[in-house]
Amino acid sequence: MIMKAEHYSENPDRQATKLRLRAGLWKYSAEMERLAELSVSNPDGAGRLSPTLRMSLGYYLNDKKIAAQSGRDVSAAGNEGVTA
Repeated sequence: MIMKAEHYSENPDRQATKLRLRAGLWKYSAEMERLAELSVSNPDGAGRLSPTLRMSLGYYLNDKKIAAQSGRDVSAAGNEGVTA
């Protein structure tokens, strides 16, 4: 069975709902913040992270960006007591 490309495209309402859910579920993680700092300050060291950690960091940072764009406070002070 051949499906047309438009079948795979998400409608804007569905995409907005997905982004809203991801923004709402994001939680501050001190460990991920340290890994993010490492990737900037020591790219060679960050390159030696396991693929799973690199992927997790990517998802974390992407969700953090979405949360910030939705108006959430993504600083540690705004998320005290919240752990991953």
